[in-house]
Amino acid sequence: MEISRRNFIQATSAVGAMTALHSIATPITTQGVKPNVLFLAVDDLNDWLGCLKGHPQAKTPNLDRLLRSSTNFINAHCPVPVCGPSRNAILTGMRPSTTGWYTNRELGMKNLPEIAEQVLGDIPTLPQHFKNNGYHTMVVGKITHHGLYDYRKDEQWSELAPKWVLKGEDRKFLERGQGYGDYGENDHKYYPFPAEGSQTFPMFGKKGLSLCAGPLDRDDIANGGIMPDEMFAQWAVDKLGQDYDKPFFLRMWFCSPSRALHSTT
Repeated sequence: MEISRRNFIQATSAVGAMTALHSIATPITTQGVKPNVLFLAVDDLNDWLGCLKGHPQAKTPNLDRLLRSSTNFINAHCPVPVCGPSRNAILTGMRPSTTGWYTNRELGMKNLPEIAEQVLGDIPTLPQHFKNNGYHTMVVGKITHHGLYDYRKDEQWSELAPKWVLKGEDRKFLERGQGYGDYGENDHKYYPFPAEGSQTFPMFGKKGLSLCAGPLDRDDIANGGIMPDEMFAQWAVDKLGQDYDKPFFLRMWFCSPSRALHSTT
């Protein structure tokens, strides 16, 4: 069964609300029960939710319904206005002023795992803390700068979702230029491009500039015409439907607000 982002939110909102309320209202230690945790991350959403009134055109009934039965922090701020360092600050609980990770350049270093150990020391990350306390930890989508993890793969995660990658016949999409990245069939960029609307690299010779826009046909999309968010949501739904012998922590990521100029027709 395929499921859209909207249906995924509908299916999980009640679970997420109950988990959030239980976690806040009931101390776990007194009950002796560890609740399952679903952590949803959405790129570049800003406050464009109906309930937050951040944009008059924002219509988000399912998220509004979730927030009505949850704790809503209306004065929350990101640790730093750069994606990678902000992600790591949330995962580690450490400010950029402590880690020195202010830009994606620091996180792009090849020896980042070694640097991370020097920075973190014996401090566990959020998923690592859950795993250390008896949780089955799962991750899908781009959670850190490089995807599923930047460091401490085995220490943080019990189970990793497959990446949305180009392989086999999908290599034909690489001919469209920088739109699908420089990593060939293993590229994990999460934004398909229209046939005549790749990034500006072929025209201007500059990498990393995503300025194109246009409708997407399913034939424009790799992996059988399945958008990354569809693939990630379906994986998460499948995992939520399974039985586990321990509580689980599932973190998943939606990317579409970050690439809102491309949508399927």
